[in-house]
Amino acid sequence: MRIVVHLEGGLVQSVSSNSPIDAEVVVIDYDTEGAEQEEIHRVPQSDDPSDVSDACIGWHGDVGTTDNNIVAYLDKIA
Repeated sequence: MRIVVHLEGGLVQSVSSNSPIDAEVVVIDYDTEGAEQEEIHRVPQSDDPSDVSDACIGWHGDVGTTDNNIVAYLDKIA
């Protein structure tokens, strides 16, 4: 299985796979500069619940299926 993360300008545009999978895409972005306060969450960083970092969390929905042309190209260059 291959998972493909599509970025544009440093932002995740979509995540897809060459096989259907039951998974949800969640992006944790630690670059909070310019974010509104209500968009920033305290994300745990280890087993110690007091170890947290500020981050923006984005829910991108389900993992889709990658276009066959992209799959064929990745198979050729892998």
